[in-house]
Amino acid sequence: HCKRWCVEKRYFRDDYLKYFVHSTTAKAPEVSRGYYVRVQSVRQAMRSFIKQHDRNCQIINIGAGFDTLFWNLTQEGLQPQAFVELDFPQVCQGPAVMATLR
Repeated sequence: HCKRWCVEKRYFRDDYLKYFVHSTTAKAPEVSRGYYVRVQSVRQAMRSFIKQHDRNCQIINIGAGFDTLFWNLTQEGLQPQAFVELDFPQVCQGPAVMATLR
C-alpha cells in the first residue's frame, strides 16, 4: 500500500503496481521518501548489474511480495536471462494470478 501511495503522489513511476495493489492509505512524507530511496536504489543497482553482464545474469528476488521490478526492467529492455521471485504462497498468489491475466 505504501508503494502505491508513493506512485500516486508521483515520488516515482510504476505502471504495473496498480494491477497488484488496489488501495492506498495516506503515509507520512518520511515514509514516502524512504520508499522512494529504497525503490530507486534497488532499481539502479539492478540496472547497473544487468548492463554490466549484458543481460546474461539471473536475479533472485527474495521476499518479493507485490514487487514490480521484473515488469519495470522488462519495460526498459533490461530483462535478465532469469528472474525468480520468492515469497510465501499466500503472498505470491495475487501477483501470479494478475500476471496470467495480463
